[in-house]
Amino acid sequence: MVQTKGKDIHVIMINCVSSYSLTKSLASLKCLEHRIEGITIFNDGYLNLQINSSPFNKSINYVKSIEQDVGTTLNNLIQRIACDYILFLDNNAFFTSDTLEEELSLDNTFQLLTYKKLSNAEIIETPLLVKVDFLKKNPFFKKSQLPFKEALFSSWLSKIDRRCIKNVQYDFIKQSPLKQSQCLSQRIEFANKYHYERNYYEGLPSISVMISNYNMEHYVENAINSCFLQTQLPQNIFVIDDGSTDDSFKNLEKWIGYLGFNLFKTENMGKAKAMNKLIPYINTDFVLELDADDWLDPNAFGVIRRHLKDLPQNVALLYGNWRLWKQTSANDVRYAGLRKGKPISNKQELISYPFPLGPRIYRTSILKSINGFPLIEFENGRMYEDVSIINKLLKNYELFYKDFTVYNVREHNLSITKKNHSDWSDFLKYLD
Repeated sequence: MVQTKGKDIHVIMINCVSSYSLTKSLASLKCLEHRIEGITIFNDGYLNLQINSSPFNKSINYVKSIEQDVGTTLNNLIQRIACDYILFLDNNAFFTSDTLEEELSLDNTFQLLTYKKLSNAEIIETPLLVKVDFLKKNPFFKKSQLPFKEALFSSWLSKIDRRCIKNVQYDFIKQSPLKQSQCLSQRIEFANKYHYERNYYEGLPSISVMISNYNMEHYVENAINSCFLQTQLPQNIFVIDDGSTDDSFKNLEKWIGYLGFNLFKTENMGKAKAMNKLIPYINTDFVLELDADDWLDPNAFGVIRRHLKDLPQNVALLYGNWRLWKQTSANDVRYAGLRKGKPISNKQELISYPFPLGPRIYRTSILKSINGFPLIEFENGRMYEDVSIINKLLKNYELFYKDFTVYNVREHNLSITKKNHSDWSDFLKYLD
């Protein structure tokens, strides 16, 4: 066991829920007082935190997240810390054991300690003690690369070599009771999927992703990162920037060099034409269409490929259900419910469908045989391109609905369907 000397731990407390739980967490650190060189508490102004009595009052520093970006703020803070370890206390956690000193140690074999916490009936692995040098080399994801802050630690752990991790099995850390909303429960359930076992299924169909981006600088990196944070990776990710006027392309260029990532750029021509530019490069059995402002569950491709395995050859499109998330501010989304799909076999059922089909997974050979997305005169082909191509597929091929949910739709004011007030009935006049 490593013998520690001096003040070698900096404590970082995030997602504090109340002054009571914060005071309780600080009190539980009393036996580590001789090792703690400082404490940073994240307080983004949601709570008026009052600590009446604590042995660490002089060592506490309160910080606000940079633009409510916890990942970036943590990365900047960690770069300035000179001690050996960071001790993370997330939300309402506190220590219960006098043997805390013995548990909080790392030899050269491991880089971090984790513990399992129970949250909304989900067992979530969470970092506890991490070597500072390791954190500096392995930063957290920034806000724009994740759907919500509850995914921060789980997504980070999913990228870490398990051989570096020591999981604490002892029951010396607990949590104060926390009332959870349906939205928070959905976020926690989602975050837990990052911990699913990575599986590789030989003989299953290959699959790629295609994304057309136009002015989605705040969201597109989340879409892309959701493809890389998979328990089973897609073969390729094809992204085309459709003449964006914001900083989208600058953000997209950061992903060049990632295995399987392919980036293209064109003048603004609309989604249908932009997607058609990508199709000749796709050589996998299937391709998933991902909107630049949406994202996938971490186990999406494992689930999808199992449904593709025995798909009849005349099926051109597989689809399922999706979750709706409404953008409530620049930094947050609210869960708005599950949208369950249903079978479609003709044009009338398509145009009466209450929402878009999703996720849309196309058979690549059929997509190429029909020359991709139709270019209709309505709005110069810039609207309802998904309905146009599905209508075309229905003439000679089948659609296949399965009851699975791995796709997340973001509803926000920048969506083209939100900004464009063209009448749906006008579009239907052009649908043959």
